[in-house]
Order: sequence, then structure tokens, then C-alpha cells
Amino acid sequence: MIDSTYIEKIATKFDKIEVIRLNNTDFLDLAKNLNVEIKNVSFSFSFLGNILPKIKVEKKQQPLYFEHLSQISKGSNKLGIFKADVDNLGLIFSMGFEHLKNEPNNLNKIGSSISRISTLSFYLEMFISGFINQIASNYKVYEENKLCKKCKLKLKENKLREVSITFDDKIEEFDMGNDEYREINVICDDNNEICSNCHDKGIPTLYINYSGGDDLLVFGPYDQIIQFAEEFRSKFKEWTSNNRYITLSAGINIVNSKFPIGRAVQMSENYLNKSKCLGKDKITVFNETVSWENDSKDDRIKGFNSLLYFSKNLENIVPEKVSKGFVYSMLQLWQEYYFKDTLKVVDELDWESMNICRISKHPYVPMYVHKLRNIKDLKIRKKFREEYWKYLPWIRIPASWIGLRQR
Repeated sequence: MIDSTYIEKIATKFDKIEVIRLNNTDFLDLAKNLNVEIKNVSFSFSFLGNILPKIKVEKKQQPLYFEHLSQISKGSNKLGIFKADVDNLGLIFSMGFEHLKNEPNNLNKIGSSISRISTLSFYLEMFISGFINQIASNYKVYEENKLCKKCKLKLKENKLREVSITFDDKIEEFDMGNDEYREINVICDDNNEICSNCHDKGIPTLYINYSGGDDLLVFGPYDQIIQFAEEFRSKFKEWTSNNRYITLSAGINIVNSKFPIGRAVQMSENYLNKSKCLGKDKITVFNETVSWENDSKDDRIKGFNSLLYFSKNLENIVPEKVSKGFVYSMLQLWQEYYFKDTLKVVDELDWESMNICRISKHPYVPMYVHKLRNIKDLKIRKKFREEYWKYLPWIRIPASWIGLRQR
């Protein structure tokens, strides 16, 4: 924390000093509180994606490492890496205002201008560097001693999940021979059971490695990263007034916590590039590339948001009412009839042709109907027969979600 004495001291050493308040626009209040009246000192604000998961260990704030983040995941202990950027940003800046030339009130017939480009750049930067903090900070774990009585009761009723993470007590001294460890229990809220008061006291679990300009890189528990991707893109569309020309492409890679992180990030970059090569405004996860939303022209072509919603519904009935074996049998049908087609896709035309093929040809139906006999619950069986079968051409994503979450 800076003080006026420090600023006054360094002000004598430089011609100009700018004090920037991060992620807070009340920079004038900062100037007033510091009470600095020096001509070469100015105050401003800036946004920075700076969420870093930390927890108090022996009165010291320790970061949660990749291994800890993967342990927080439900089911399989995996780390998720989310890489995304805005599509065609250069084209948006250069051509995005050309339609304004024909506006009746535009007497100068000017499209792009410095003020318009600057304003657009500022608001995109505000979202990607600033508002991202609010989204990412919603994903948290909790310390039991900071929970209220009602939330502690939910923990006893198994509505909340407890995870033990291990810290090396002397990690800051880099004592490689140290064999002293400390276990700390954190509480995970998988079903939004935590009250708002306890939520505010939680510890963020997403690590924003980089966020600025038009791209970002975020690490976290694999399941929270997948849910964060959906929320981030939804908020991005709201922020841009659902402008169909301002789109976002992304790639998610899921690895073990000890996997070389540089290589893991490069794989996420490859998935992002795959999303862009197949038409932009898409996401690649579990090595399957889909649009964010169902196709506007044909709702039968499923998007990421719809598939994630189906995945969560499927998780609620597996394995109590539907066996994992049935889910894997659907995945086997997908591999038999669709996997080879995915290997041939190299551009947007191939991707569109593949989707048309998936909704027009259903060679798997006889075998699928035959397997439905294994579902004893008649209501669930009816849902699979009348509604859920439409997801089978994209079952790779829901089946992978189930496989990880219930491992």
C-alpha cells in the first residue's frame, strides 16, 4: 500500500509520476486521501485481470498451486486451461463503423473515427481486463470455520463437498529437504448451496494468467473452467449488445496437474486455432468443436451452452437412474458412426457439411432404441426416446463431462 511520504520521496527523482489505481475508478479519492500536491504527480485508473487464488497458511497468504486447483475439481483431479480471443478485431476496428456513413444525421459521411475506435477499444478492454474479475471471483472454495450455521449444516448433510489440499510449510524458504506438510480442508459448493454471506468470504479458484487487449488465458479446476467459459461468453455477448459481428473463439484443454504447463497452454492455443479455422464464434473442448449456441437456422445442431445444460441434467440421473454403461454405449455409437467424419474436417465448409450429415442421417437409431430397454425408469426412458436422442451426434462432450465428474 502506497503512502504520501513514499510518493513525495520518489517524485524528486523523476520528471513525471503517474499513480494508477487498479480495478477502481475512484482515483480522485485516492489522490485526496494521499493529500499529495506535487505538480509532476498525476492520478488515473486502469483495469487488470488479476485474480490469484490464495489461502492463509500459518498466518501467511499462500497461492493455490495447479495441483491444488486440480484437487478442487469434482471427480477426476484435472486442471483446465481456457484460452480465448475476440474474432477479427482488426477488421471490426477498420470496417465496423462504415455503415454509419449512410446515416441521415451523419453530414460529414464519416464512418471510422478516432473517437469511435477509441471508445470501442476502451469498452472491450474494460470487459476483458476488468469485468472478467467479477466473473472469475464467483468461482470459490470456502473455509469451514468461516461458514455460517446454516451452511455448516449443509456440509453435514453432504450438500457441500470437502477437499483436503496439502501445503509444504517451508515452501517459501525453498528447503528441498523439507518433509513437513500441512493439510487444509476447503469446502466446495457444487450445487450453489452456499448462502450469499458465506460466498463473499470465499477463496477464488480461477487464476487469470493473462487478460487484456482481445485475448485471455485462465487456469482452474477443469469443471469450473468449463462453466466459466459458458458464463464469460454469455456476459461478453450481453456486453456487446448481442452484436452478431463481434464474436469470441475459445479452446479448453484438460490435463493432469503435473503435465508440463507450457505444453498444456500450447495445446489450448491449438484448440483455439481449430475453433477459428472452423468458422469462428466456436469453442473446442474434449477435442470437439461446436458453436456456442444452437444453430439459429436449425435448432437440431447443438451448441456448447445446450450441451453443457444437457450434461448437467444427465449427471443428475447417472448412475442412480441411468447407468454409466448406457452413457458409454452412446459414446460408442458416436465413435462408430461419427468419429471418422471428424477427422476429415479441416475448414468451415467441412464442419457445416458434417453437422448437416449428423442431423439428416441417423443410422444409430435401431441400436439406440434397443439399448433403451436397460433403463428401468419409464419416465426417464421416454425422455431419452423423445428428447435426449437429439444430443447423441454430439454426445462426446456430455459423456466426457460425466466420465470426469463421476470418476
